[in-house]
Amino acid sequence: MASQGRFKYHPMCAEMKIISLMVADDLIVVCKGDEGSIQCIMKALEKFKETTGLQINPNKSQVVFGGVKPQQQESLLKLTGMGRGKLPFTYLGSPVTTSRLKSSDCDRLVAKLTAKINAWNSKHFSYSAKVRLINAMLMGVITFWTRIFILPKMVLKKIMSICRNFLWGGAADYSKSPLVSWDIICQPKSKGGLGLRNIINWNKATIMKLNWDIANKENVLWVKWIHSRYIQSASYWDYIPKPSSCHYWRQMVRVRDKFREMQLVGEFEVKKGYEWLQGDLQRVGWANWVWNKATPPKVQFIF
Repeated sequence: MASQGRFKYHPMCAEMKIISLMVADDLIVVCKGDEGSIQCIMKALEKFKETTGLQINPNKSQVVFGGVKPQQQESLLKLTGMGRGKLPFTYLGSPVTTSRLKSSDCDRLVAKLTAKINAWNSKHFSYSAKVRLINAMLMGVITFWTRIFILPKMVLKKIMSICRNFLWGGAADYSKSPLVSWDIICQPKSKGGLGLRNIINWNKATIMKLNWDIANKENVLWVKWIHSRYIQSASYWDYIPKPSSCHYWRQMVRVRDKFREMQLVGEFEVKKGYEWLQGDLQRVGWANWVWNKATPPKVQFIF
């Protein structure tokens, strides 16, 4: 398709000659918004249908425009037979947008967490069971997003509030004061906490991993694109973003500057970055704290 003279690459993908992104059966095709390029894509999809017997579903497909005049958009939509899409749109369960990620873009994440907790409302879980559910189920959903985005602080605080409410009250909208500070809850058990993740620091640690990939994995497609688009021939550790660069990219570089302080030896792991961000916490001597002369025998037995 790209070898045909009428096809033109998307301006941001021309240097690397990127046409599509596909995971399983979810496909994104990018090109310049002109008639010749769209016709080439439709011919390629028709050829794919003739060869494999498979075809796209126009009712589930959309065309998203950027910098194309409204009159031209209508003619291009007729060529595709698809509906008009707009940014942000959802791909693999996550929002795709060219602008700063807003709190409203994360409503899907918050709704998913709330729905899971609402499904558990009728069950009477112990504190131990709720800690396990938060770590295994809720954090699993959150981790997928934190590996991709620098989530807005408002969203992170909302998620922490949902998890805290579920732990102490069994519901997402529980409003009473918690018995213990959430910062203490998120400390390791050996340091006096319950071992839950501090998602603000976890999000930073996952973005530190992306920074490490940018600096060390230049053979990966998305890293190649970052170097081609932004860094070019400069060293990533010395690179300074332009003020006109997108907000998300500038945020990435800010995390890189924090990453420098870690003085990493060897390959980066998210767990290592998270533990470093949590800081050096004092170990709690549980044996002396629980089993001492001042603690009633009944309490010692419960512990």
